[in-house]
Amino acid sequence: MLVSEIFDQYRRAQLRLTRAPQRAEYAWKHLEPEFGSAEHDRVTGLIPAYVQGRSASRATVARELAVLSASLHWAYRFGLIGSCPFIPRLSDSSPVRSRVLTDEEIAALLRESAAWLPWLNTFVKLALLTGQRRNAIADLTWDRVDFNNGVVDFNDPNLKNASRAKGRGWVPMSSDLRDLLLELYGQQYGPYVLHHNGKQVRWINPAFRLLCKRVGIANATPHTLRHTVATRLVQKGVPIQDVQRLLGHRSVRTTEKVYVKYSPEFIRKAVEHLTIGEHSEDKRVEKQSKA
Repeated sequence: MLVSEIFDQYRRAQLRLTRAPQRAEYAWKHLEPEFGSAEHDRVTGLIPAYVQGRSASRATVARELAVLSASLHWAYRFGLIGSCPFIPRLSDSSPVRSRVLTDEEIAALLRESAAWLPWLNTFVKLALLTGQRRNAIADLTWDRVDFNNGVVDFNDPNLKNASRAKGRGWVPMSSDLRDLLLELYGQQYGPYVLHHNGKQVRWINPAFRLLCKRVGIANATPHTLRHTVATRLVQKGVPIQDVQRLLGHRSVRTTEKVYVKYSPEFIRKAVEHLTIGEHSEDKRVEKQSKA
């Protein structure tokens, strides 16, 4: 059975029930040219060439292969194919992304998006003022914006498989965030805070990439905005537990793994005991007493 036939049936029967059908459709756009016309039992042999030739991050390729694997396992489970080909699981061995935007880059993004694509300007502002993920901002509806208590709830009660989704946060309104939301509420057009002509915005990544290209910013994605927010908060001495709650991480260990190194006090007391020379400890004590 051709892989394209399998995915077509998987799309009609199962895809809409998954957590991120749009992401799976996007993955299939890249998978189809390589795998679509192949018989299902030839898939394993085609994977090395796909991994080598795909110009995307390892994490992206891993997600795409996961979509391919899910469709094939579904077909096998329902008897459409007699065997399920082996799909290797790629580990994301790339280092944690550490790109942090400068003040000048942020100003350029805001200036260009305001003149070019207003909804994208709104997205950039919301991301910088909340630190939330792209999908959390795209899914935000007005019924979860509480002006009375000054809180925005990014947890979507209608999210499919919410227990498997990445965490989302409760964000208290800063004065800037409140002003932005009040301005957007005055222009309300439909249920979504972020919208284009009243319709929910889904394809943020391509527009953001083009925006970065227009202003000459390299190696940035919508997630870079979130990473920039978290990094700057930690650098300013905000407790890591508060950053965790804002980001919506389920465990503080997740936040510490990525961001604790940016803290100005990170293991500072420990390194003060690292000295050289015969009388270095005495010199350190003398230096502290003079201070």
